[in-house]
Amino acid sequence: MESALYCGSILLGYAAMLVAMTYSVELFACVCAGLVIGHAAFNSSAPVGETADPCCAATQNQVRETTIWTIQNSCQGFLKP
Repeated sequence: MESALYCGSILLGYAAMLVAMTYSVELFACVCAGLVIGHAAFNSSAPVGETADPCCAATQNQVRETTIWTIQNSCQGFLKP
């Protein structure tokens, strides 16, 4: 059941994105109004958006280091004479 709700959430998100990409001001305003009304009605106690906490910086640094390590190790076979 949780997977079906997740799937529905993703599908609605992509549908809203496609509507916004039609460059119709009226449809874009309706998507924005619907998101605001839905948040106010069902999720008003939750924080909005992402944060700029430094906790994410560690994850990004780890990903960067892992990527560099992977590239270096995958290129070793090509660089040896």
